[in-house]
Amino acid sequence: MITGPSAKQLVKIMKEPADSAIDLLFKKLFPEHYKELQERREKDKQAAKALEEKIKKEESQETVSNGSESQTQQEQSSETEREKYCRERVGNDGVGAAVSPALMYWATTTFNDFMFPSVLPYGILQRDKCHIINVLNPFFILIGPATLFVLDNFTDRFGCWTWYFDLFWLLFIPLPIIFTLAMKAIFTRSPSARRIINSQPRVACMTLAAMFSFGCNEPLSYMGLGKYAFRQNPGGFTLLGYHISSALFCRYISSKIAVGFSDTRLSLGYHLPKFRPNHRMSKRNLGWYIFRQTFKRTWQDAKGDIKLDIKKYL
Repeated sequence: MITGPSAKQLVKIMKEPADSAIDLLFKKLFPEHYKELQERREKDKQAAKALEEKIKKEESQETVSNGSESQTQQEQSSETEREKYCRERVGNDGVGAAVSPALMYWATTTFNDFMFPSVLPYGILQRDKCHIINVLNPFFILIGPATLFVLDNFTDRFGCWTWYFDLFWLLFIPLPIIFTLAMKAIFTRSPSARRIINSQPRVACMTLAAMFSFGCNEPLSYMGLGKYAFRQNPGGFTLLGYHISSALFCRYISSKIAVGFSDTRLSLGYHLPKFRPNHRMSKRNLGWYIFRQTFKRTWQDAKGDIKLDIKKYL
């Protein structure tokens, strides 16, 4: 009795591809070679599959690389000229990027520490009227640091030292003018200069303008030299160390000269309320005397600091 294939066998036959007549004939005549041929076909299929996966992988990598390249190009196109300028100058900012901020500090602090507080405001304004000026001083000093903080952290304006930071030298110009007006008010009878004496608005404007200038140029000097050092310029950190040391020495000398000058002018009668000199020297002799006595008393005050026994005050 002849029976047909079962249902499972039919499903298996339908899933498997039917062999051609040539394959069946080859299988009957050369069974061993047919087996080798089947193995070779399987290897070819696996190789083709592996090659196909490799091509897909390379295409995906190429897509990713193209995306990253386009992103890089987009970032480069969005890079400003200022950022590009600073990036190209890393390690080669030039001498001006170090000299300008260093001189900016020394020039500003010399005038500021000499005038404040012995000349401005206390030298030409009564002590009771100086209180409001002392209250406003910290606010005017902090305008500069706050502005530079915003520029450095929230904008691309301070990537490196560039020419527009040299424009801050314009804030130094009021200092010698204020110094000249204060000296004229103390030592001359000029009506325009004498109107400054004991005038709270005028003295306040002079003092606060000096504080604003100092508050801008002092932090800018440190930031400029810090940028110079961290941007891998040659000798940058050495120069920064010298600057910090010299800045402390400069402030000490300026404050001591201010003490010597104030002591000298007070001894000559140039003080509130009348500014009446108690000498009969000519202007030339007076200038030379003030110069000599200022540095003489500066040296005496400095020696007093060295010889001071702090135990007496504890």
